[in-house]
Amino acid sequence: MTLPLDGSLSRKGRPGPKPRGRSVVPLTITVTIAQRASLIAQAEIQQSSISAIVRQFILAGLAADSAATP
Repeated sequence: MTLPLDGSLSRKGRPGPKPRGRSVVPLTITVTIAQRASLIAQAEIQQSSISAIVRQFILAGLAADSAATP
């Protein structure tokens, strides 16, 4: 191992892609058995996942909230 002239060791950054301003926020949503059945039915109709259906509901709620805010 060679040291630079100033004696410091070079540090390697974390492997992987660099963050681009987005972060993932863990979210836990509790639903009733009836609500889950409704989500499953909606997911089957749209041929998507339950997670995609929940994201649609969240986005619709956020859009409605931002539209109501002056």
